[in-house]
Amino acid sequence: AAVAFGADDYLLEPLDRDELYAAVGYRVADRVGLIPVPSSPTASMEELAGLGRAVSSVNGPPKKLLDQLAELIRMALGARGAAVVASGATGESGDAVRKPVLTAALRGGDKVFGQLLIGEGLQGAYTFADAQKLNHYATIFGELLMLSSRQREWRRAAMTDECSGLPNRRYLRDRLEGILRQAVAERFQVTLLLFDVDDFKAYNDRFGHDAGDEIIRTVGQLFRKSCREQDVVVRYGGDEFCVVFWDAAGPREAGSKHVDEALVVLDRFRGALKSHRFDSMGPDQSNEAEANTPTTITISGGLAAFPWDGTTPEALLSQADKALLAAKRAGKNRVFTVGEPQGA
Repeated sequence: AAVAFGADDYLLEPLDRDELYAAVGYRVADRVGLIPVPSSPTASMEELAGLGRAVSSVNGPPKKLLDQLAELIRMALGARGAAVVASGATGESGDAVRKPVLTAALRGGDKVFGQLLIGEGLQGAYTFADAQKLNHYATIFGELLMLSSRQREWRRAAMTDECSGLPNRRYLRDRLEGILRQAVAERFQVTLLLFDVDDFKAYNDRFGHDAGDEIIRTVGQLFRKSCREQDVVVRYGGDEFCVVFWDAAGPREAGSKHVDEALVVLDRFRGALKSHRFDSMGPDQSNEAEANTPTTITISGGLAAFPWDGTTPEALLSQADKALLAAKRAGKNRVFTVGEPQGA
């Protein structure tokens, strides 16, 4: 027999009692009485569109995603203001929420990492359905924010060299393109340095790979400390590093030489490198008796300037690499500029 339920829906199989009650929106509680089954909150087309925008921002800046989530929940509940607080950052929409009327926790697994804060309603008091919808969105927002956090971690890992802790070659490609575009728009100079560690293989062979790793880490850290905050220091590959010197403040004074500032940084870095003692090379690092294996670390490099030596990342890297090779051929422990060799 067919059991009809309202519209044109019907069942062709017999149901037990619990299934029958569940089909019409009820469940049995301890076989005594009937309890309505809460239905999932419905979402308007406007809410779905807002949720779609939020999903598309998962890979973007965290603040933008938080602001979009705050706007979505404010609109969904008809609130005067809403805020999303997560991991020390806050997204807001509408009026500032000084005294929340409704709140809901944001969770990642068993851990609470944030809150939804809802101000007064535009139409007065909130209903039980509004509270249900808030909790429903809190679950969705928690998943989105956890996904966004994981995406940032993966992206950071993909752009970071494990040994040195510096950005890697993949990061350099994207960052340098952006800096050159800004340089064209704002008319400022950029200097690119490509350098490597002299006789690096000899250090590995004499002292072992742990010493080689220590050299890579130390060289990267010392150069990073010698630079300005905006300059980009990258492990380019192997024992090779790349540094991008650029002026965040915009155009420079007429007649000034951008390469000169890079040479000043180089002098500072090479002084720090010369005085540094490497633990993995043992206590006596003044003994250079072993042939072709000095214990004082030196570098050789090449400098290329934008826009004179190249206007693309590929052109600048190619020119700097040629200058680096010239420095190696000239005896190492020096830095040449493109075209006219000048020891630094």
